[in-house]
Amino acid sequence: MVESNISVFQEKALKMCHMINKHAETGIEFVLRGYLVNFAIEVLCVTNFGCDINLNENDGIKLKEALDSGLELIMKFIIQIPYNISLTCAKFSKDCRRLNQLMKDYWHFCNKGFDTSSVILHYTLLLLAIFPEHQEHVYREQMDIFGNNPEIELSWEQLSKMEFLTRVLKEVLRLYCPIGIFRKPTSDIDLGDYKLPKGSTLFIMFYSLHRNPKIWSHPNEFHPDHFLPEECARRPKGSYLPFSLGPKSCPGSVYAMTSLKIAVSTAIRRYKFETGVKFEELEYKYGILLEPKEEYLLRITNRVPQL
Repeated sequence: MVESNISVFQEKALKMCHMINKHAETGIEFVLRGYLVNFAIEVLCVTNFGCDINLNENDGIKLKEALDSGLELIMKFIIQIPYNISLTCAKFSKDCRRLNQLMKDYWHFCNKGFDTSSVILHYTLLLLAIFPEHQEHVYREQMDIFGNNPEIELSWEQLSKMEFLTRVLKEVLRLYCPIGIFRKPTSDIDLGDYKLPKGSTLFIMFYSLHRNPKIWSHPNEFHPDHFLPEECARRPKGSYLPFSLGPKSCPGSVYAMTSLKIAVSTAIRRYKFETGVKFEELEYKYGILLEPKEEYLLRITNRVPQL
């Protein structure tokens, strides 16, 4: 499925680039996030619902705000369920399960469908602007794969050659993936000093795991070499969980990585990204997603004469 949608990812990435091109012409700093939200929403609608929508500059942000409001109402309703449950509801447990599934589906649509993708894409381009040496490495890799032709169509084979870009994206996901997940053990687990009984509720905090100095050589830095083959080989299984692990892992991991690769590749081959922001100055809003606290400004310049 993912491979068959490469052309969709590229079409929407090209549209995103055409929309931000006006900022390259002026050289004025601007807020990038809205364009990335548009990209993620349009890709989601075409690939999952067969609906090709055409969002204008601020439409994605408005839609995201509307969905966030809906999610807030649903979460308030979920919180009240334990207090409002009755014998009547118990008699119709099948309907309750359907309602629960509907709420889960809504959450996945809002969060996994486009919100996470747009946030990770935002961080990737922001960090490449902060660290121009890594941006240049990504750009050189793209030139080696495609040559000096920004309009060339991408293929699955070409995506598989993007080794450094893959390391960059994995490092962004290490630093800024969702905070964590809840899980229930299906059997008793003995961890030495800790006993985890079957059916207990566990919260696996990705943020702490992915910044553990016992596992990562540069835990609080942007360091793509964390994902060199030799570095990956020495780490224990389960030390990196951007998409969770096992039967409950995110089914959209390949989809997400493919769309992110195509978006970054398409943008970096056309534009050089710059910012006055320093890595140590970045601040976050702590929630389900580790989102930027501020709308950080970027500046872009054309790498090619015209699009």
